[in-house]
Amino acid sequence: MHAIVFAALLSVEIATPQRSTISQSQIEAFCNGKSNLACTIFDEKTRLRTVPRMYLTSPHWMRHEGLHIADMLYSFRAYANETDADTFASRGECESHALEAIRRFPEALREFQRATTLLRDGR
Repeated sequence: MHAIVFAALLSVEIATPQRSTISQSQIEAFCNGKSNLACTIFDEKTRLRTVPRMYLTSPHWMRHEGLHIADMLYSFRAYANETDADTFASRGECESHALEAIRRFPEALREFQRATTLLRDGR
């Protein structure tokens, strides 16, 4: 059976990004040394809702960073669908599975971010 527990996992959401245009001298610090042009950092403090923080040296990079956000949304939805694919003999098994999926989410979020960086930035 599929329990209602998965309802939260199925409603993945990426909020409107918080954008900041910052100087070239600040960008590497904000992007954790991974870019000297622009980056989008995803807050992992919430379950399947995140508020991306975009740091840009120029508005020119908004489209590129938007592609990262689209990649992340795709990954979130795939994660939720994968989590919901199983069936369980009992409510307890289902709830345990859901709690494990929620516990794993911060690491999954980091992996999604590594994947989109590799795809879009080649590193």
